[in-house]
Amino acid sequence: MKNVLTVLILLLFGIDTLFADKPYGDVHIGIARGENSYESINDKGEVYILGVGLTKVFDTGLYLGGSTDIEYIDIHTKQTRGENNWGLTLDLRAGYQINYLSFYAIGGLKAIGDDEDYVGFGYGAGVEWRLCDTYLLSAEYKVYDLSGSRIDYDYTTVGMNIKYLF
Repeated sequence: MKNVLTVLILLLFGIDTLFADKPYGDVHIGIARGENSYESINDKGEVYILGVGLTKVFDTGLYLGGSTDIEYIDIHTKQTRGENNWGLTLDLRAGYQINYLSFYAIGGLKAIGDDEDYVGFGYGAGVEWRLCDTYLLSAEYKVYDLSGSRIDYDYTTVGMNIKYLF
């Protein structure tokens, strides 16, 4: 009987330890300021973000995650105001978490569509602050090297997200 009780306690402790370190998912919304580097176009505008993500923080503090976002981009050029594009991103994150604060590097893929589609890889950095058990606030800086059939340009965003964890 004593051995059975010991095995049950060890199993329960092991299961609790396993689930205490489980990954968490999130749904996030955000806003960013976007700007491209192509001189003759000089697009700037707001980027409205809706996305989902998955993150794992290990006992050592190692932070690994990924997310995918759908973006609505409201563009302001020198000639026009209010052109609209759609974007899609797939980002991977790796970094370190200290208490409620996480720092991470970002690598990803972005696609933007208007009268022509642009696709490219990018990089960036971010920081997250855990507000409570179910909400995070993040700030990110990203640069993507986008290519289309007519032009190639860098697309830079600086933005904030609020994340609901599940």
